[in-house]
Amino acid sequence: MIFSGEGRGVLHNIFLDGNTFTDSPSVNKKPVVGDFMAGINLSKGRAQLCVAFVFRSKEYETQTQAQKFGSINFSFSY
Repeated sequence: MIFSGEGRGVLHNIFLDGNTFTDSPSVNKKPVVGDFMAGINLSKGRAQLCVAFVFRSKEYETQTQAQKFGSINFSFSY
């Protein structure tokens, strides 16, 4: 099993803060965002499969709920 957590500070997010040089629509964003991940990693020889579930905290004030999504990654070393 894999468990991971990450936090990051956001100074400017053009998608939430709007255009840098002119006035445009924006929302009140949260200055700190966190990601929490749980998953499993399977390895066999040079192949690797990782399946994970990610929970991301709210990124702006009026966001109704946090984001939740899954991730599947397959890699092969040669």
